[in-house]
Amino acid sequence: MNQVVSLEPKDRLLFFSPGLVAAQNQKGEAWGVERLLEAWRASNQKGVHDLRNEIIYQQQKFTGSPEVDSDQSL
Repeated sequence: MNQVVSLEPKDRLLFFSPGLVAAQNQKGEAWGVERLLEAWRASNQKGVHDLRNEIIYQQQKFTGSPEVDSDQSL
């Protein structure tokens, strides 16, 4: 099945691996899609590199770990 998505200037698509949202904090709580979307919404006026950095920062802040696992892509 093929689909077409029309994008306007400055629109963005966000592709991420399941590992990004599955990352857990010390309580065993997953970061989750909703937190990812919150970080995206809070930074949507930034350039793409700053947006990526902010999302990764928010995820690392939640997990308490500066390390990004190999199965976490954005």
